[in-house]
Amino acid sequence: MDLSIFYQPVISTSAVLLLLVGLQLLLIGMLADGVLRRIALHNGPLVTSHSVRTVQMDSDAPIGQAGADAR
Repeated sequence: MDLSIFYQPVISTSAVLLLLVGLQLLLIGMLADGVLRRIALHNGPLVTSHSVRTVQMDSDAPIGQAGADAR
């Protein structure tokens, strides 16, 4: 393998530097996203859930008695 490709000015120095800076920014962004996801998994929800609450009926109780207990 010939190393002359590194000595010949095929691509400008500023283009190589911009490529490396872009890759570093991409890496930092991916790392920050991973850290924030890890922190979010360990913390509880920030807002309480407004989900619908369900009531489980006792299948052994008579229908009339279950309605009286609900009051």
